Amino acid sequence: MTADALFWLAIAGFLATCLAAVGARSLAEFSRHELEEFCRRRGSPDRFRQILRGYDQAALSAEMAQVIATVVCVGAMVSWFAYGGDASNWTPPAL
Repeated sequence: MTADALFWLAIAGFLATCLAAVGARSLAEFSRHELEEFCRRRGSPDRFRQILRGYDQAALSAEMAQVIATVVCVGAMVSWFAYGGDASNWTPPAL
């Protein structure tokens, strides 16, 4: 993998981490009362129940996306820094 590819992979991982963190925080702190009022005003109280049923899975998915994106970002940054920005001869370590 080239140094440029590692650099851009780190940038993409960072942006994905930020986006997933915003989503996870929004899901953790949204006002259930305001959502219930909104659904009632729109005439769909069943939608509120559907949202609450899928809430836990959505919150967990956002948190897992944040962790995976962080691992990608850190891994790409470490690889890029470990080879001084020249990763053209980089090969992954044998397991």
